[in-house]
Amino acid sequence: MENCELFLGIGTGNPFYDKRRHLNMIFVEFMSSHAIARPASSNLVMYHIMHDSVEDAALFICNDILTEEEHDFLNLLRERYDVPDDDFMKIMGGIGLLGENRTPCGYSYEENYRLLIQMVTARFFMPQSEFEISLKTINTSIYSFAKSFDNSFDLREFQKLYDVTSDAVLKYENSLLIKDMEDYIIDRMR
Repeated sequence: MENCELFLGIGTGNPFYDKRRHLNMIFVEFMSSHAIARPASSNLVMYHIMHDSVEDAALFICNDILTEEEHDFLNLLRERYDVPDDDFMKIMGGIGLLGENRTPCGYSYEENYRLLIQMVTARFFMPQSEFEISLKTINTSIYSFAKSFDNSFDLREFQKLYDVTSDAVLKYENSLLIKDMEDYIIDRMR
């Protein structure tokens, strides 16, 4: 298997890797929620990542771990950010679970904010009932990311973002309208 740090450009400071890192951030968020909600799934995932081909590991993760909604959301982001199929396969095959997860290095404030919105939106694609315990941990991770690029971001603003995103998810039921939904959220957050 390819080295995670090389694939994600860890330590390079090169924005070439930002699309991979972006998509990997959402993928790791989904996988973290599954690992917290169903700890035994982590062992299965790691087994497949370490022993299967990238394609077989990706098939296992897509068919046996992620929900259809989670996979669809990741695929829509892949299309939006024009991530090559081979890179997407490696991300879905879990390469980003084998090393350090890093945020995109060359992103502007607006690009980071859109990633933040996508991270909050991703929560709504997770199975809510069995994942309640993992959502608290995921919220902490998302909040930490927000603080990393905007130190003035506080819990009140995070709650507002969550509430506005909740409204947007209902308003834009068609997940093909992700950009429109993000624009709606950004307008409401100003």
